[in-house]
Amino acid sequence: MINFNKIKKSVAIAGIGVVLLASASCIIDPTTAQKSSSEVYQQSINAVVMIQNDPPSSMGTGFFIDENVIVTNYHVVEGMTNVIVYADSSNAPYHAEVLHSSPYHDISILRIKDWDDFKATADWNALTISDEDPNIGDIAYTLGHPWGVYWTFSTGIISGTKRRAPGSVGGEVLFHQTDANMFEGNSGGPLLNVDGDVIGINSRIQLGNGGSHAYAIPGVIANKVIYDFLTYSKTNVPKLGVNLGYSDEWEIDVEAFASTDSPAEKACGLSEGDIILRIKKETTVDQYDNETTYDFVDVGISADLIYFIQKLNLDEGAIVMEIKNQYDGTIENKSCTIQRP
Repeated sequence: MINFNKIKKSVAIAGIGVVLLASASCIIDPTTAQKSSSEVYQQSINAVVMIQNDPPSSMGTGFFIDENVIVTNYHVVEGMTNVIVYADSSNAPYHAEVLHSSPYHDISILRIKDWDDFKATADWNALTISDEDPNIGDIAYTLGHPWGVYWTFSTGIISGTKRRAPGSVGGEVLFHQTDANMFEGNSGGPLLNVDGDVIGINSRIQLGNGGSHAYAIPGVIANKVIYDFLTYSKTNVPKLGVNLGYSDEWEIDVEAFASTDSPAEKACGLSEGDIILRIKKETTVDQYDNETTYDFVDVGISADLIYFIQKLNLDEGAIVMEIKNQYDGTIENKSCTIQRP
């Protein structure tokens, strides 16, 4: 989020790159060909908005995910007393209000107060937030307002996924990492893949002498929070109730906790030293007796387990864990109800 009270110098960096492409004749399947960067930009430009306080004191980025539903970072609108939204296709200011916020997830949902006026005077479209995680090395784009340079489009790659970091209000959060250029003002904007789908909400930057890295809230986590808010007008942070360590076999180990009084012992039957091998959502049965079954997911590192738990929305709370006893090597499945603090 940019602060207008700070005075910054503009630094121009010039670079020349030459790429030589040589290929034999080939056939491209138009149904699978990825979009060009220009196509991704054109698809996104009317979905991305600038969010500003009135009078101007801070600003950030947001984007439409549905009709009159704008997603941004909580820290972008935190403390704003009069939220103003601008669209690329119009110079008019549009008053907005914050409907829902999760400081833990750093996500807020806004709506424009006079939607009919906005539709009559500005162009807009919605972006899709993908539940599919990117792979390291994938191309990534970002669109936002770094240092107040409006609707700036940048490109990079995914440098890391499921990076663990302390939350701004406690706890632990996970991010996807990218080397796409982002600075103050990009917060709340979309991190896009080559199909133009949102794979993250840009949230943090790390600056150094040699460059920078940016961090985005994973799309699947964002979808969980948005679903909870739009369905139940609230969200929370699911927890398993254990401390995690590593066994000699590099599997997730349940570290020390109060053995008889811990939530994990009561709800899941876990004991200190249990090794969590795999996890899945428990089979559900709807009112018509239709079963929905889920496959086990390997959780070889603690980030995998945290990621799985934090993706669960308010409809989902029952899980099954494949547990190995570190003393006798026996393996069994244990059902568990996730904590909802």
